[in-house]
Amino acid sequence: MKRIVILGSTGSIGASTLDVVSKFPDRFQVVGLAAGSNDQILEDQIRAFQPKVVALSCPDAAKRLRARLNTTQVEVLDVEPGLCEVARVPECDLFISA
Repeated sequence: MKRIVILGSTGSIGASTLDVVSKFPDRFQVVGLAAGSNDQILEDQIRAFQPKVVALSCPDAAKRLRARLNTTQVEVLDVEPGLCEVARVPECDLFISA
């Protein structure tokens, strides 16, 4: 199984990538996601794929997402350091910059 990280998961390329991943759950596991400011779409992706860590470049969006996900096991990071953390997830086999 390939463990993947997707930067730009809420955009068209990221969403298309996640669509492919959803069709092959025995081949792919999402371990990290990152987005700009669309916390609503990212929340849906978190619930569907259960990544270990996610990041948003907008601090306000990250704060809103943290408030809504207070019972889940995902780590929500923000701003540039958070994006770098997602990009460096050690369990990652495949990195996609969308």
